[in-house]
Amino acid sequence: MKEFSFDILDLKNDEDVLEAATLHCGVPGEWNSDHSYSEESVVRAVEDLQNSVHACYVVLARNEKNKLVGMHWVKLESRCDEKFGNVASLWVHPNYRRQGVATQLKELAETWLRDHGATEIRTQVYMENRKMRALNEKLGYKVKLVGMAKSIQ
Repeated sequence: MKEFSFDILDLKNDEDVLEAATLHCGVPGEWNSDHSYSEESVVRAVEDLQNSVHACYVVLARNEKNKLVGMHWVKLESRCDEKFGNVASLWVHPNYRRQGVATQLKELAETWLRDHGATEIRTQVYMENRKMRALNEKLGYKVKLVGMAKSIQ
C-alpha cells in the first residue's frame, strides 16, 4: 500500500495556493464536459483562500515523492446559531483513486469542523459524478436538497 502524507495548506506558499485554487476551478471538468474556467476565476479562488484564513480548511495529500495527489477544501459557515462545514472542493489524482485518499481527506476535514464547533458538513455533487456520490453515501452523507439547473442559452 502506498504511503501518503497529509498537510494543511500553508497560505504563505504561493505555489501550493495557486495549485489548490487551479484544481478547485478546474476539477468539475472531469465529469462536466461543459465546464470551463478563466484565469480570473483562479485569481478569485486564490483571494478566497487568502481572505478566509480562520474560516476555511484546506488539506493536501502528497505521495512518497512529495507530489500533490489530493486536495480537500471546506469552509466553516454559520447561519443563526448553527455552524456547519461546506465542501468547496475535493480532488484526488486519477492514479491515486480508490486507495483511501479521499476518505482520509474527508475524515480530516470532519475532525477540523468538529473542533471548530460545526455540527454538520454539506456538499454539492454533480449527478454525473457517480463515484463521489457513492463515496459520500458510504461515509454517511444523505441527500438533503436536490439542486436543479436549466440552460437558457
